[in-house]
Amino acid sequence: MSATKMTLSEGQAHVLTRASLIDHGVQKVLSAVLEANYPGLAERERFERKTRIFTAREIEIIVQIGRGNTNKEIGRIFSISSRKVKDHITAIMKKLEVQDRTAVVMKVIKWELFHLDDF
Repeated sequence: MSATKMTLSEGQAHVLTRASLIDHGVQKVLSAVLEANYPGLAERERFERKTRIFTAREIEIIVQIGRGNTNKEIGRIFSISSRKVKDHITAIMKKLEVQDRTAVVMKVIKWELFHLDDF
């Protein structure tokens, strides 16, 4: 059986990878094929998904959580109070519907919003 090469515009590829009705497994295969034809598309998609869900500060804090930093350490890194860090983490956990920091990291990796390399 020979494989037929299908050509998609980058716009069509973008729509296909964002379609919520596509099975997760199919979407992963499609993303891999599109990445082979449009280098950088998967990374842009991941970035767009992250920024639709989280604020820039929340993204920074998720990375720091993944690195194992405490609220106090994160506060020092961003020159904000540990209370403000806690508020950000609470907002992140609410958006992800999780109860702890470990679950935050596990869920963003599962959703493919972040990779282990991001931490």
